[in-house]
Amino acid sequence: MDLGRALGLMGQIEEARAVEADLEALAQSIYVSPFQRAMIALGLGERQRALELLAEAVDQRSWYAVWLPSAPELDGLRDEPAFEALASRVARSDAAGPLDAR
Repeated sequence: MDLGRALGLMGQIEEARAVEADLEALAQSIYVSPFQRAMIALGLGERQRALELLAEAVDQRSWYAVWLPSAPELDGLRDEPAFEALASRVARSDAAGPLDAR
């Protein structure tokens, strides 16, 4: 996840896509949170796709979603109304019970 994001940020698109493909292949046998895939999308500059994947992570109650309010990697999305709505959902989820440990 971090490698794919970093490669995308460095403009090494092919390599970032290869990491993304590896993660997708891994997801066929184990759980891979959409949050992890969103980090790669961000590195590739795919903001809308990243927001969609983050929404999936919140919907799945992935424990990675707890990082929405504080992860500096997400700072570039904080001005998006969709991101603000997701962060608000995560904040409210504390009252609804724990996030899934996946």
